[in-house]
Amino acid sequence: MNVTNHNLTGTIANQQYETVNINDGRLTLHPRNPNSGDIGAIAESINANGFAGAILAQKTTGHIVAGNHRYIAAQQLGMTDVPVIWLNITDNQALRLLVADNELTRKGTFHEDQLTMVLAELASHNELEGSGFDGDDLDDLLNKLNETDEPKPPTPPSYRIALTFPNAEERDQAMRDLQDAGYACKAN
Repeated sequence: MNVTNHNLTGTIANQQYETVNINDGRLTLHPRNPNSGDIGAIAESINANGFAGAILAQKTTGHIVAGNHRYIAAQQLGMTDVPVIWLNITDNQALRLLVADNELTRKGTFHEDQLTMVLAELASHNELEGSGFDGDDLDDLLNKLNETDEPKPPTPPSYRIALTFPNAEERDQAMRDLQDAGYACKAN
């Protein structure tokens, strides 16, 4: 992987924080955002958790670099103000952040056992709402964790064999021997 040094290594981007009225026209959805978000789930999260964090927007254009779908969800919820971090960046830097915000999140993975424990804890307090997961998701994770990766031994074939013995004592001894060897058998 080639990394180009843009003289930004380890620096804090030039930014200003402000609470912005979403109806004043200063913020706009980024016209080149390639991502499609689940607005309903985002709105549910905002309802349950509040609007946490901030929208990142390019100062010169007002284009939202990160938070396009949270912006739409906030509008749908009737919010009037949202927290914004205005970034003093070029158009190319804005595009790079736009795709990085989406792609770097997608590249992350959950540790399913830890996720399952966290979701189970939330579910035990009836607090899954706003997590992005529901009870069916938790059930799927629990089922997946209960599955074993070890191959199951093949089911042995079954046979019906009739044996005749001269007396009950020999029959009973043969039954014990077969059962000790792991065979399921019964006497008629």
